[in-house]
Amino acid sequence: MPIKICIMATVPSIINSFYGKQIDFLADRGFDVTVITSPDQGYEQIISKKAHLILIPIARTVSMFKDFSAMTNI
Repeated sequence: MPIKICIMATVPSIINSFYGKQIDFLADRGFDVTVITSPDQGYEQIISKKAHLILIPIARTVSMFKDFSAMTNI
């Protein structure tokens, strides 16, 4: 059974900035990688096709209701 890794960020560009090719590296070595981020313009080109992608609207400001709603969707 592969080791599962979940990477989460509010915007897809952060995933690319911090993780870049590491997602492909991990997936190529048998890890099951999931990326959770907000739907944003151009995310298809930013996030690796080798990762499972879950899109959830995540507010960038503190909002108890929206934060709770996003967490229940994970």
